[in-house]
Amino acid sequence: MTAIADRPRTERNEPPQWTGALLRISAVALVAAVWISSAIFGAYILAYYGGAIPAGTMEQWNATLPALYEPHTPMASAGMGLHFLAGATLLLLGPVQLIGAIRTRAPAVHRWIGRVYAFAAFAAGVGGLTFILLKGTVGGWMMTIAFAAYGALMVLAAVETVRHAMARRIEVHRAWAIRLFALAIGSWLYRIGYGLFFAIGGRDNPGHTDTFSGWFDYVMD
Repeated sequence: MTAIADRPRTERNEPPQWTGALLRISAVALVAAVWISSAIFGAYILAYYGGAIPAGTMEQWNATLPALYEPHTPMASAGMGLHFLAGATLLLLGPVQLIGAIRTRAPAVHRWIGRVYAFAAFAAGVGGLTFILLKGTVGGWMMTIAFAAYGALMVLAAVETVRHAMARRIEVHRAWAIRLFALAIGSWLYRIGYGLFFAIGGRDNPGHTDTFSGWFDYVMD
């Protein structure tokens, strides 16, 4: 009893060594899952939405959300097409920018990918805002305000990320870059949220309606 009592407090309170290793493995697995799934989603956007443009089958956009494509609103369709293509670029390139080894060992690669990424973010925001300005959203004023704010924040974060990088304010640049990445994966998280909601409650759950006016729709806005 005396020997146990005489042990240093830090020694008695230290967690087992395997917990640290398990935490690191869990973190790597979580990041890998996010990166892989977001890349798959980005590739899907390019194939499904982007592929419809040269194929002339843009009507298929309306299978996921009504009125995304209408022949009599070509500017709105162009804005949405830009939003899709730029958004897919963000999902595919974003994880690469977070790899520390690339930033330290290949800074030129990091900078060039960053330029493409920031331009894509700016384009995605402008494209989405163009569509909203010309047509609004299917979910009414609440969705319109929320999505417009999202697009405006995307544009702001892209501009600030580049501005601080050019001024060599690296820490501020990184902070804005992280904000930009968080915004960029927002569309992926949005669909993950709906996917889980439908998986749990079914497609006929009253929390969602075709006009996105259910209680869950408002939560997601």
